[in-house]
Amino acid sequence: MAYWIRFTGCLLVAACAAWGRIAIDFALTQPEKVPTLVIVGSLDNPDIHRIVDRLVRDVPGARRILIEGAGHMVNMEEPARFSEIVLGFFPGLDGKSGVSSPKSSPAGSEPSDVRAAVEALRDAGLRRDVEALERLYAHDYFHTNPDGSTMGREQVLDSYRTKPEMTITSVEADEWKAILRGPFAVASERVTFHGRSADGHPFVSRYRVTYVLERRDRSWCFVNSHSSLLGIDRDTSTP
Repeated sequence: MAYWIRFTGCLLVAACAAWGRIAIDFALTQPEKVPTLVIVGSLDNPDIHRIVDRLVRDVPGARRILIEGAGHMVNMEEPARFSEIVLGFFPGLDGKSGVSSPKSSPAGSEPSDVRAAVEALRDAGLRRDVEALERLYAHDYFHTNPDGSTMGREQVLDSYRTKPEMTITSVEADEWKAILRGPFAVASERVTFHGRSADGHPFVSRYRVTYVLERRDRSWCFVNSHSSLLGIDRDTSTP
């Protein structure tokens, strides 16, 4: 279950993402854009993630928060994280009307918006969702590999279209930093991948990943990313 949280006047609506079409239709009939947050667990089923993709794509100003390691009942599986996210959604809202003020908090001006975009990219990569990645990557996007080589947008997308030699089972991220400069943002995080190699051996690999984002058409898109390898270890916690 993904939670769709939206303020209209003083009304708070939290809906199961299974009502995605209803939610989208309702949102698009509103006379003005209002803050919209979609919360989903990384381990929820693919149908829910597809509905969440549509909500984020079709509802103006909507942003997604992915809770790593949570499944369908995200609010029950990760109650502390869920509450933290929802409570953190409140400060940018006007206490009287429940609607954010575009003068004091313009869309995309908060670091949390950048973090949501990075989480969406990480989630799409884990699911190898090429359609979602196409929406997130700018047309001129390129990636710099740990060895200094670069890959253009289509090369990166093709790498997700082909069957990988290794299997990634989960992704964790920490040590987050971000700065905003006008329509641009630079973000950095440490990403830990858990998976199995081609011969079936479990491993843990850690990278420092830096992202450069630009706000285009009211949403963040990625123009560059760079990964630095921090280390690869055998995962002794996995049989």
